[in-house]
Amino acid sequence: DLASVVLFGGLLIWAVLEVIVINRSQDWDLPTDGPKTINGLIVEQLETIPKPGTSLDIDGYPIEIVESDDNRIRTVRIGERRTIVEAMMPEETQPPG
Repeated sequence: DLASVVLFGGLLIWAVLEVIVINRSQDWDLPTDGPKTINGLIVEQLETIPKPGTSLDIDGYPIEIVESDDNRIRTVRIGERRTIVEAMMPEETQPPG
């Protein structure tokens, strides 16, 4: 659906897609009170265009930059929302799924 493909427990998403569209299609709750696109949401948080392989967390959603260039983020992988407790746990002790 949309530009999403299930990959390694997350969705590969075109960063130009609007946050509200992703939220509706995936039943997610990414912030919608700021930038309109996934690209804008990430750049607002990091205050720069990140290199591929960069990881961050936005409101409990783990995000990895898959493809970017000097001007924009192209694709990202977004995982299922984690609870605050799970986000604080070392990866090797987190529950599967």
